[in-house]
Amino acid sequence: MNKSERIFRFHRLVKSGRRPSLKKIAYELECSESTVNRIKQTLIYYFSAPLKYDPSANGYYYDESVEKFDLPGFWLSPDEIYALFVCVQVIEKNQEVGISSIINPLSSKIEEIIKGLGHSPQDLKSLIKVMPLYSRVLRKKDFSKVCSSLVNREIIEVQYYKRTCGSKSLRKLHPQRILHYKDNWYLCAYCEKHKEFRVFSVENIKIINIEPGAKIFSKEKIDLFMEDGFGVFSGKAEHTAKLRFFEPNLNWVKDEIWHKNQNQYYDGKDLILEIPFSNPTELVMEVLRHGEGVVVESPKFLKDLVVEKLKKNLKKYLGSVSL
Repeated sequence: MNKSERIFRFHRLVKSGRRPSLKKIAYELECSESTVNRIKQTLIYYFSAPLKYDPSANGYYYDESVEKFDLPGFWLSPDEIYALFVCVQVIEKNQEVGISSIINPLSSKIEEIIKGLGHSPQDLKSLIKVMPLYSRVLRKKDFSKVCSSLVNREIIEVQYYKRTCGSKSLRKLHPQRILHYKDNWYLCAYCEKHKEFRVFSVENIKIINIEPGAKIFSKEKIDLFMEDGFGVFSGKAEHTAKLRFFEPNLNWVKDEIWHKNQNQYYDGKDLILEIPFSNPTELVMEVLRHGEGVVVESPKFLKDLVVEKLKKNLKKYLGSVSL
C-alpha cells in the first residue's frame, strides 16, 4: 500500500464518523503508528484537514463546524479502480450498445491508473468476458442528441420507426427520462401527437430538429408511468398477475426481482409470484419463456392470452392438427 492510498484510507476511516483510534488506523492501513502520525501531519499541513482528537472516544474526527472537509480531486481505492475498470470493459466490449466511443477518454485514464498499480490493462482485459444479448445498434449521433436534449430540456422533432407495423412517423417529443433496459436504451417522452407519455426505442429515433422549451413534469408523475406496471412499456398498473412456478424454474425465480412491488410466497412446493401490470405484452413473453415451469392463475384474460399464443405456436409446429 503506497502513501497516496494510505492517505485516502485514513481519510475514509475518519470520515466514517466512528472516531477510529491510532491503533485501529494503523491496523487498517497496514503500517506502524509512527507512519500514521506522519500521514496525520500530511493531512493537516498539506491538505488543511480540520483533524481533531477526541480523548473521550480515544479517536480522531474532522471538526466540520465551519466547513465540510474532503480531499481535493477524485479519489478511488484500488478495489474501486478495479471495479470501475470492469464496468468500463462491459461498455467497451458490448459494441452494440453504441456508446463505447463516448467513454474512450475515461477508459484511457483508468488504464494509466491500472498501470500505476502494477498491472497490465491488456492482461486484466483478458480476464473479462462480456456476452451481449439482444442489444440493438445505436447511432452515436442521435443517441448523444437525445441525451443532450434530456439534460437541456429541449423538444426534439424526430422520425420514428415503429417495428410492429414497419411504419415511420413524425413526432415532437418532450424528453423526460432515459432508460437502459435489457441491454437496450429507451426514451420516456411526452408525445405531442398523442398528448401523453410514451416510451420510444432510442435506436429507432432519427432526430430532425431540436428546439428549446420542453415541458417538465414531476418526478412522481413520471415514476407512476414508468415504474407502476410491469416492463418497459408499463403505464399505471391496473391488474395483478398471479403466477404459479414449479421446480426447477422456481429455484431461479425466487431470487429474481420482476417488479419493485411484487409479492412472493410458497404454496406447498410451488412458488407464487404476484406482479402488478398494465400492458400485458411483455409479461406474456416472460411467462412463455418459462414454458411448462409456470402457469397463469389470474387474471383470466392474461391466462387466455398465454393459451392463445401457445395454441398458435403449437399449430405452426403441428400443421393442420386440430387443437
